[in-house]
Amino acid sequence: MKLASNMVVLLLAVGLFIPTARAGDQRPIVAVFNVEASETGLSGHYLNGLADYLATRLTESGAYQVVPRDQVKQRLVQQKKGSYKECYNQSCQIEIGKELAAEKTLAAKVIKLGNRCTVTLTLYDLRKSTTESAASQHGECGENSVIESVDKALDKLFGAKQAQPEALAEPAEESSPVPEGFVRIPPGSFQMGSPASEDGRDSGETQHRVTITRAFLMQATEVTQGQYRALMGKNPSHFASCGDDCPVEQVSWHDAVTYCNALSHKEGLPECYDGDRLKGLDCKGYRLPTEAEWEYAARAGSTGARYGELDAVAWYWSNSGKTTHTVGKKNPNAWGLYDMLGNVYEWCHDWKSGYPSGLATDPTGPRAGSIRVNRGGSWNSPARFVRAAFRSGYTPVSHLNSLFILFHGLRPARFCP
Repeated sequence: MKLASNMVVLLLAVGLFIPTARAGDQRPIVAVFNVEASETGLSGHYLNGLADYLATRLTESGAYQVVPRDQVKQRLVQQKKGSYKECYNQSCQIEIGKELAAEKTLAAKVIKLGNRCTVTLTLYDLRKSTTESAASQHGECGENSVIESVDKALDKLFGAKQAQPEALAEPAEESSPVPEGFVRIPPGSFQMGSPASEDGRDSGETQHRVTITRAFLMQATEVTQGQYRALMGKNPSHFASCGDDCPVEQVSWHDAVTYCNALSHKEGLPECYDGDRLKGLDCKGYRLPTEAEWEYAARAGSTGARYGELDAVAWYWSNSGKTTHTVGKKNPNAWGLYDMLGNVYEWCHDWKSGYPSGLATDPTGPRAGSIRVNRGGSWNSPARFVRAAFRSGYTPVSHLNSLFILFHGLRPARFCP
């Protein structure tokens, strides 16, 4: 929504925040406030994540623009002297919502009654000074159960058709060109990990809801031997005789980030790694995908163990003939990514650790660790390792695992302008 120029000047003059709105976008702007909870036992960290999740689901509906949550928090800190817990009441939310140039507010409350919890959502129209709609849902009080209640309440509030899409809806606009050989991955939310019933499941695959707020680019195939040699001047691959169109392997994590920096430098983009430190997900150059980005991209909206029938999508122990194969020969996933499963393991940015409990937004893993994550399985992997949820990891300097002879490659990602 376009604001009058004098209003923009006034808001900037008093240090307020204007939600990022695309030119010509007529969707109403909504401010989402922190979730109020009464004697539920839910942590503040969880409730903060729940508010972020509500903002994401509102965006998913495609019907609203949402004031970035950090802007809401910063304004509340300014107005309420460092405490935004005071803004659970409607009068405060109306005041802050108007200051943020929002047209609607969304308030959420979780109340424990006996052994069950009730989630109540209220959408308030600031222009008409009236409640536009409200919905409640009863359920258990555990973290996952509360998320389910929130989803059901959103279905009631906006309609199931709007609340269900996984990919975040984005207004139509002229997109920046996608580099040749890359695929644009849209923002969205998904269930990371695997259900207890999945065949071959590992204990470290606890399911949890993850939201990816940024679109990003990912190479459609694994980096090939020809691409690696052309940029780095060498080919470390064990299967060099497979040819230039086969994936490069025997690449350490440090080799992988060095390749990403070299690719950025070649294309005149900022280098995203300073040693082993990532400069941020918004770095404009090439980097390794986070573990969450990798699984989100691999699934491409699918929810099963794989994005297709195993032999149709992956080179693994039973069909590889004990070697790697030319990239892009198996069926791609729904987003046009090839060999996300099998052929070679792919390095991710993260240090390997246990999954967080509850909701997560753009997770990047712990700040330190001893092994880095790699994903997807390889030509040498049994079927149970060749799943979207399977997690593996090795030391950053490890070119191969001497026990299982697992060969490591890479697939660069990049901020999507």
